[in-house]
Amino acid sequence: MRSEDTELDLGQYWQVLKRRWLPALLVLGGTATAVTLLGLSEPTVYQAEGKLRFKPKDTVSAFTGLEEDNRGQLSALNFNDSPVATEIGLMQTVPVVEEAIEMMDFRDEDGELVSRSRFLSGLSISNESGTDLLKVTYRSSEPELAEAAVDGLMSVYLQQHLLDNQAEAVAAREFIEQQLPDAERRALSAEAALRNFKERNQIVALEPETLETVTSLDEIAEQITEVNAQLSSAQAQFETIRSRLGRDPQSALVVTSISQSEGVQALLREYQAVEVALAAERVRFQDQHPVVIDLANKLSNLESLLNQQIYSVSGAQVLPPGANLQIGDVESSLVKEYLRLEASVNGLREQALILADAQTVYASRASVLPQLEQEQNELERKLEAAQSTYNLLLKRLQEVRVAENQNVGNVRLVQPASLMEGAVSPNRKLYLVAGVMLGTLLGISTAFVLETFDRSIKTVAEVRRHLGWPVLGVIPIFSGIGGQETEGSDPLAPQLVVDNRNYSLPGEAVHMLRSNLKFLNSGYPPQVIVVTSGGSG
Repeated sequence: MRSEDTELDLGQYWQVLKRRWLPALLVLGGTATAVTLLGLSEPTVYQAEGKLRFKPKDTVSAFTGLEEDNRGQLSALNFNDSPVATEIGLMQTVPVVEEAIEMMDFRDEDGELVSRSRFLSGLSISNESGTDLLKVTYRSSEPELAEAAVDGLMSVYLQQHLLDNQAEAVAAREFIEQQLPDAERRALSAEAALRNFKERNQIVALEPETLETVTSLDEIAEQITEVNAQLSSAQAQFETIRSRLGRDPQSALVVTSISQSEGVQALLREYQAVEVALAAERVRFQDQHPVVIDLANKLSNLESLLNQQIYSVSGAQVLPPGANLQIGDVESSLVKEYLRLEASVNGLREQALILADAQTVYASRASVLPQLEQEQNELERKLEAAQSTYNLLLKRLQEVRVAENQNVGNVRLVQPASLMEGAVSPNRKLYLVAGVMLGTLLGISTAFVLETFDRSIKTVAEVRRHLGWPVLGVIPIFSGIGGQETEGSDPLAPQLVVDNRNYSLPGEAVHMLRSNLKFLNSGYPPQVIVVTSGGSG
């Protein structure tokens, strides 16, 4: 078939409708009447509507200091899922629906509580697009029942929502109360361990002590260096003076003490005078001379007194041999400096020993400070963790107790059940429009079905399409000759369409047909021509 044969021919369809208008009209009228009567027979239905508002997080917690209270927070497991859809499913669960039915005392014709399926058949819950509002609607033939169903379902759902949130707080409180004694015990144990560690290692403040120890070690090292330098200088001076005096410090001290004693020096001068007189008399006299003997006795007595005086001054110290009991100021000054240097050397040596001992003590303490600091840090971390856990549990316990005593929820009732004006069903206008549309569709379908069973050819276009032959002429329907009838003629007698005296449209059509037949095939003209009508009769 050619492509143009399959194209929609609106004119052909219009011809079909013109031929089959009566059955199509009957089907249209019957269908519209039936649908309208069906709508009129439907029972009257009323609709009540209520609205709930959902919030991602409850704002009451901010006023009570419970900003981290996430009870009732709306969240979905999957990213693409809506948390409101979950709440819609919860509102249709068996416990919520059955409790709403019992609260409303919703009974059927037999006086029994209606089934859950029957209650859900009139219920509709939807989320208003682009908002956080949830619309709850219920349809019933009784308007009071529709309002009661919406209010009852929303009331039960809100109560269940609050109970679920409160149950979370109760479970949290019981858990915290179980964990709190163990957390307190661990905090006290960690605190006792840290205290025993400090007492055992004599620690007051480890960090300042470490800094002080390091500083003290540096200062002691500097002092030791300085003392050693002073000691070296004093020892050098001490050795120089000792080489000049030729005696040890103790002998020099004894000699100096004796030389500075008035009694010893007086006896010594007297002894020297007697000794000089004795030497002079021995030159003059013999040793047996009374003068010599007397001077010798006197010298002996003076020597004994001098020894006693020296003994009392020197403190039973033995004088060095050949000691000079009469020294000058220079030698006396040297002896004083000698003794001072000896005391200074001894003092510096003692100071160096003390500093060395202190350095040993501080160094020993400094060597254990890192380990002590590590142990203390570990104990402090344990204590801090235990105290932090205990304080956190204690704080959360107080918060949970406050939260348990308040009604926290993310759902708010923004519109109680309200009955819509008038009945929502049946919609008679809608039934009428639907009947007309359905009747029109069925009427058109009926016309084309009838046309399908009619196999006759009715138009020139159908001739061209179905037979494929050229059309030589088309003679329109006519009722008679185009001219006037004569008097006395029989109206039932056959009349010629072609008349040379009169010109008409059917006659011209016949003339055109004749011409087309003549020129159809000039060499071999047709011998037989069949003339028939396009339709029956």
